[in-house]
Amino acid sequence: MPSPRRVSGKSPPAGDRTNDTVHPEERAAPPTDEPSTTVNDELQVRNSELSQSTTDLTNLINSVGMAMIMLDKVGRIRRFTPMAGGMFSLSASDVGRPIGEARINLEIPSLGDIVADVLATGDSRQYDLLDSQGYWKQLRASAYRADDGAVDGVVLLLADIHELKRDELHLLINEARLRIIHDQAPVGIYELDARGNFRRVNSRLCAITGYAAEALTGKRFSEITHADDLPQIEEGFARLQSGAVATFRAEKRYVRPDGEIVWVDVHRFGVRDVDGSTFVVGLVEDITERVVAEELQAQREARFRELADGTP
Repeated sequence: MPSPRRVSGKSPPAGDRTNDTVHPEERAAPPTDEPSTTVNDELQVRNSELSQSTTDLTNLINSVGMAMIMLDKVGRIRRFTPMAGGMFSLSASDVGRPIGEARINLEIPSLGDIVADVLATGDSRQYDLLDSQGYWKQLRASAYRADDGAVDGVVLLLADIHELKRDELHLLINEARLRIIHDQAPVGIYELDARGNFRRVNSRLCAITGYAAEALTGKRFSEITHADDLPQIEEGFARLQSGAVATFRAEKRYVRPDGEIVWVDVHRFGVRDVDGSTFVVGLVEDITERVVAEELQAQREARFRELADGTP
């Protein structure tokens, strides 16, 4: 009896499938979610890296020993360090708030305008300010830039500079005192640079030497020193420069512009400058009257001896 004919498009009866030969390679592969698994793994890695970066940034901000506030590109508070919370009187509720509305404990005309200026120009701004308790702070506003270089916000840094300001004020006061002493001293005072040129002189030295301050400044001391005294003075200057001695004292003669000779007692000190070189500070006393009087006295004594020796 002939086998029944199969109809195209229809499945054969179950009994007929036993005669079909199915090769292993023709069997359908089981479904797999490998692409989805790979994408999920990559997302997990990226999320982990992002979480780690966020944790690192949070720890960095919290450990920074300065007051720092990070603002977004419209001037709203995004993050701040614990120190900034104290100095600026900020709390967690201030995050997302415009910085101009924050309760800041500083005498700042308009912090909002400062931030707007930095956002518009990208240039940094720096201000020395007093807080409500009279302590000096320094505010620096800098642009926060994105990867493409565009201004994406502002970073505010606030530093306590009260000690620095106090020291600066003391320095100014001391400089003012020294200037008064320098200008009003009854003796000549000068400074010589490493080459022996006058770089600072007071009015008394100008009166002694006969030179105006402008004319004397820049001259080398040898230009106004008597030629007979120069070898001794040059040697003393060299020893001060080398550090062989800390001080040097000598009586010498200055030659004034009109040729008049002035006797002076010069006391020099070697001083180490900030760059490591040595400059010399000199104190000059006019002793012309004393020298002339001593010479006259010596002449009188010599004359008296001559007369005494000639007396029968």
